[in-house]
Amino acid sequence: MNSDNTQKIFEDVYTAHRDAVYRFVFFRVRDIDVVEDIIQTVFIKMYEKIRSGDVPHNPSSYLFTIARNTVIDYWRKKKSLSLEAYLEYAPEPEDTRPTPEGISMSRESQELVEKLLATLSHEQRDILVMKYVTDLSNKEIAEITGKTEESIRQIQSRALRTLRSRLQTDE
Repeated sequence: MNSDNTQKIFEDVYTAHRDAVYRFVFFRVRDIDVVEDIIQTVFIKMYEKIRSGDVPHNPSSYLFTIARNTVIDYWRKKKSLSLEAYLEYAPEPEDTRPTPEGISMSRESQELVEKLLATLSHEQRDILVMKYVTDLSNKEIAEITGKTEESIRQIQSRALRTLRSRLQTDE
């Protein structure tokens, strides 16, 4: 593949997917420097894949798979950092755009959401983040995780049911 074509394909993929991949990684890591490093790694791997002439059929699936695995590797290396320390260390999200209703989530609400999400398995948390934070379809999530769409729906349903139950318990 010639370099002009490689550059054009990469730019199109980068433009189309950078924000969603960034949100996914940021939600899992919360350290902007680490997020930037992971995003760089993800897109370098994508560029190398395109340059080799092996353009992924579904770039979104490929990017989120790389991002997910890179985040997992990061946390494995940081395993000694407890969840409590992670939540304490995690910076506040910088995006202060209001919700569609025009009301931003309060700090207490954020803490509650983080606490509840922390009680889910990594798989459930990843799937909910992909679905509700990065707006991926169940089909895309299935491709990224290697599961069926039905399995993704079941995992989402169970995770949401667990969150509802724990939320009612906390009230």
